[in-house]
Amino acid sequence: MNTVIACGGTGGHLFPGLAVAEALRARGHEVLLFISEKEVDALAVEGRTEFRYEKLPTVALPSPFSPAILAFVRRFNESLSLCRAIFRKFQPQVVLGMGGFTSTAPVVAARFRGVASFIHESNAVPGKANRYTAFRSRRASRFQRVRGVLSQSTDRSHRHADSSQPATDRSR
Repeated sequence: MNTVIACGGTGGHLFPGLAVAEALRARGHEVLLFISEKEVDALAVEGRTEFRYEKLPTVALPSPFSPAILAFVRRFNESLSLCRAIFRKFQPQVVLGMGGFTSTAPVVAARFRGVASFIHESNAVPGKANRYTAFRSRRASRFQRVRGVLSQSTDRSHRHADSSQPATDRSR
């Protein structure tokens, strides 16, 4: 299965995306990563040959009253056009957005092509990008705050809580 993972911008989006990419490659899937033009993204994928990656020129959403909004719109449109062109060649069956500004254009491009798209939100409060793309995705998953008290056991191997909870299904 051809899978696109949009995961750049910050380490909190990038490294979980790389972990998913590694797991999918280990199962024999083709993976294409979309990352930002930030140095942290370039360093993280440097020398990685197990999957392709493409840099997107997108930037974070500024205040709507800022003059920077014009640059945002221009770079978002560039990113969207790039995603659509790459999708024509790569033919993804699924797109996973890991949150952050780098994930928005690929999820929107997937919606245009009718490709299943999913977003992952690991924060207690969804960011701007995931709030926007949640309505354009087939499914959103989020991690809620851990409720309750962790085990009082002194054995740290038993001190865990699974706070994952699927969000609503966005089937077309």
